[in-house]
Amino acid sequence: MNDMEADEKMESLNALDLTILGLPVGASLSSVGCIFVRYRQGKPENPIHATILLYDEIAVPRQIQSSIFALLREDRTNLHTMLQVHESLGQMLASAVRCLCKNHNIATKSIDLISAQADSYSDLVLHLSWPTSINLRSSSWIAVLGRETEITTVTNLTVTQRPSGQSRSAADASISRLLFQHPTKFRVCLTINDLVNITLILPLNISTPSTIPKLVSQYCGPGAIFTDYAMRYVSCNEVQTDHDGNYGACGTVNYSVVDHFLSNHDYSVRVPSMKIAFEMFGQHEAQSLIDECVFLDMSARDTVATTTYITAQNILFVCGLGANNMNVVDRVKTALPDTTIKSLEDIGIPGNAKASLRCAQLEFETLLGHVIDDVP
Repeated sequence: MNDMEADEKMESLNALDLTILGLPVGASLSSVGCIFVRYRQGKPENPIHATILLYDEIAVPRQIQSSIFALLREDRTNLHTMLQVHESLGQMLASAVRCLCKNHNIATKSIDLISAQADSYSDLVLHLSWPTSINLRSSSWIAVLGRETEITTVTNLTVTQRPSGQSRSAADASISRLLFQHPTKFRVCLTINDLVNITLILPLNISTPSTIPKLVSQYCGPGAIFTDYAMRYVSCNEVQTDHDGNYGACGTVNYSVVDHFLSNHDYSVRVPSMKIAFEMFGQHEAQSLIDECVFLDMSARDTVATTTYITAQNILFVCGLGANNMNVVDRVKTALPDTTIKSLEDIGIPGNAKASLRCAQLEFETLLGHVIDDVP
């Protein structure tokens, strides 16, 4: 082998070419967002190029969703129940991967890595202190997903200890800065998924000192989780979400209910519980809100309109599944008439794909040994 051939071989060894499947799961379990991202780099000193190859959403069958929710309502300290939840969640995600590959004629061997996230169920902890001969790490939902797909699979959260909420905010802040940071403009990214996350993104080039930290990200209240709860309630669990906002848009907001509710719930201090996603008639604020609407004899559409308005009041680039609800977006625009509000589509990315893209990006950064920093 001559020197030129040796150099070419070394360059090929140093080249990076990975296809990662991002697979996040929201609290409602209504669907699984799936994104294929290809990362390429010719040499270590060259820029890394990321290309979105495909984004799709795979609907979760109602029977599977209901069975997982039934398990989640049981005792979380029961080992048998927790193992069933992890097995069911892992099998659900594996089925989504198989369905995605079948629908788009994708060979599973073309997927280098799967990055899966279930942040809304981060409390599904398998306590290592439980007396059992079972290997709990190999029984987790992420292990089940890897076993069923036979693809290397990772997650951003450990399944054997409870994570902090800060890790979730840091992940949102990282991808928001990557996508939206501008050389001279101050930007705000509002992500409406189960919860509302707001990220303040300073310009890349700051000419004057600023009192704002380099990156601020915080969960600030209910997102789609309240409207979804209201839709399930008024439809007797037949309809999961007001996807385009048309149902609530036909109703009338009861502003006295909104004012009373927000005066009693400070979401800058505490965000809603994820139990709202699977506990109908539970002891939580979503049910108390519905109870007040029922007491006032409000119609189903007025009830959904009122819960939607509460989401808008808590709230810029707008993305996440809730960004499809134009009833929310229109009310945000009305409240901020001097602010330019754009969607994720304006930079060429499907509006629902942010969580999936974040999932793939986190795995890629983990693989390279990068650390998310600059987040308070």
